[in-house]
Amino acid sequence: MSGSLGASAALALFVALTFDAAVEAQAHTRPAQASVYGATAAFRWHDESGREVELSHFRDERVYLTLFYTTCRSHVCSVAIDSMREIEQQQREQGESSQFVLITLDPERDTPATLARYKRGYEMGDNWHLLVGDRRQTDELARMLHYSFYKKDFHYVHTYAIYELDPRGVIVDVIGWDSKAGHGPPT
Repeated sequence: MSGSLGASAALALFVALTFDAAVEAQAHTRPAQASVYGATAAFRWHDESGREVELSHFRDERVYLTLFYTTCRSHVCSVAIDSMREIEQQQREQGESSQFVLITLDPERDTPATLARYKRGYEMGDNWHLLVGDRRQTDELARMLHYSFYKKDFHYVHTYAIYELDPRGVIVDVIGWDSKAGHGPPT
């Protein structure tokens, strides 16, 4: 009996490590150069105040976008947010500004009210936008971005990626673990 349990545990570890490697590799495969705004034109998101928002609302501005969820236990989400705060600080020092858009991976639990509490808790400014959509459009956006994730119990195993969008909504950079100096995957 213990031999089969050991084999099951080893198989689970192998699958998890293989997925993590595949997720990390896929996260750095740059998505097609089409506008994210055009590709998601039919999608309607709700922000932390419950207002309906389209991603094209951010047209004509530089945007940093990531996928996250409020109950992330792996700390990947908090590292992404911290990285976005660093970008914001650098831009502030250079007299520049951007919009920071976080779209939840967990539309079933991250309601606009939950996102509002999270935004207040992290003391995010008016240029930070936390969005929730339905499961279908969240999955479709992740597919378009080559952003891999899967749900395990109440947790999402996901990659670290921040997408820099130009004013037209075209991805010009993908910031991942290897491009984030001083940070690496949580151990």
